[in-house]
Amino acid sequence: MLRIIAGIYKKDKGIVQTKGNIIPLISLKAALRDRLVMKDNIYFLGSLLGLSQKEIREKFNMIVDFAGLEKFVKTKIYQFSDGMKQRLAFSIAIHCNPEILLFDEVFAGGDEDFRNKSSDAIKKLLKKGCSALLVSHNLDLIKSNCNRTIWMEKGEIIKQGDSEKVIKEYIKKIRKIKQMQDKRLNKK
Repeated sequence: MLRIIAGIYKKDKGIVQTKGNIIPLISLKAALRDRLVMKDNIYFLGSLLGLSQKEIREKFNMIVDFAGLEKFVKTKIYQFSDGMKQRLAFSIAIHCNPEILLFDEVFAGGDEDFRNKSSDAIKKLLKKGCSALLVSHNLDLIKSNCNRTIWMEKGEIIKQGDSEKVIKEYIKKIRKIKQMQDKRLNKK
């Protein structure tokens, strides 16, 4: 669904309406070019995400500083770890004037300091009026960052509304399924 909203996939039915600059934080590190150095990748991905060359020049140091990769500006991306690529791609994305952020398990990797720094940056964007759509299995992340939640299974909406209420219903269903599985195992 996030890829349809982002315009990566075409929908097969229905209507998708968005208003604003959409920044999809969906496998962004895959957009980085292995044979380019970090500096060139910042210009490349920044351009893909809608920044002008002038805007990239103005934000370049902020992007590098946020990613914490100052020593690697002239290093080719294939020499980066996955975590470094993720940090760079995330840093570029949040500096691209997003009005709508699309997340898919964006905090699954990275060290604790960077996750906290990223979370703070997202909260600042949200306070400025940016909207966010987060897909995650991390209930604590959803609880602490979302006021509305949509619970989906196999492409169908099961429940939507206040995050705490939806999460409680989800947990109740999961516990019920686990109890049924445990009963089946005990019968064997």
